[in-house]
Amino acid sequence: MTSSGGSDIDHPSIYEYWDVTSVVDLTWVTFYWNDNSHANGAICPHGLCNGNNTLNSSDLTLTYYDGDDWLDLFVDQANSSLVHDQGYIQSSSPMSFSAKGSNKLSFGSNTGETPLPVRILDFTAACVNNKVELKWQTASEINIAYFSVEESFDLNEFVEVAKVKAANNSNSLLNYTINIPFPEVVPVYFRLKSFDLDGKSTIYNPVAFNCKAIEKLSIFPNPSQGTIAVKGLHSEGILKIYNNIGQLVFEKVIFPNESILLNKSFEGLYSYSIYHNGVLSFGNLIIKR
Repeated sequence: MTSSGGSDIDHPSIYEYWDVTSVVDLTWVTFYWNDNSHANGAICPHGLCNGNNTLNSSDLTLTYYDGDDWLDLFVDQANSSLVHDQGYIQSSSPMSFSAKGSNKLSFGSNTGETPLPVRILDFTAACVNNKVELKWQTASEINIAYFSVEESFDLNEFVEVAKVKAANNSNSLLNYTINIPFPEVVPVYFRLKSFDLDGKSTIYNPVAFNCKAIEKLSIFPNPSQGTIAVKGLHSEGILKIYNNIGQLVFEKVIFPNESILLNKSFEGLYSYSIYHNGVLSFGNLIIKR
């Protein structure tokens, strides 16, 4: 990757990164690392060296993503303290925000000699052929065994829905793609978790998924006074209704032309899923008494 100023960024680290929001450019930024002592020959907890108590300070830099590329902020040597287990690094170039307002900021490597842990460049969830397509890209991997994809409806409790074997070690760009069934409720959140060969894990920020592109079936009338039916149903299906915090409040096997009477406690906005012939359809339902 070619950064501003003509310097080459071999790879950024999104093992730990910061989303920074500002309405003006930042003159300089400083990163610190602290209290990461370890035994000689062991991999550094902070991931900035190979375990030989030597930090390659000439290779380490600061970098940020402006929406198109990773740009080098360069190092202000006079205002940096590149000590192995307790130091800090300050940039010498301004961090530009222009009209975008938000950038990702992280450590970077100019030559690849600083072995940072897994670099996740991107993680997305999209609707593809009636499934959720999850894609991510790594810039490099060090001793990584596998990735776990987790799902959550409330951003508090996450459940594993897929596991993908990693390359273990790589210094090149790698792309991963998996497809999983649609969740029964949207919006839903997916996050990525990496596990190294020692079983240690790292969690990355979740992404929201709220695809409503496959609504093949629908509830009518909508709004309703409490009596509903399913439009487009040609055989047996399963109807599930959820309240506004994602809790399942109604479930029933349904049939074509069936009229369904909801009890008087149903009032307000709900979401629903209809499972029919291997496909899930989604929508919102308003009950007005």
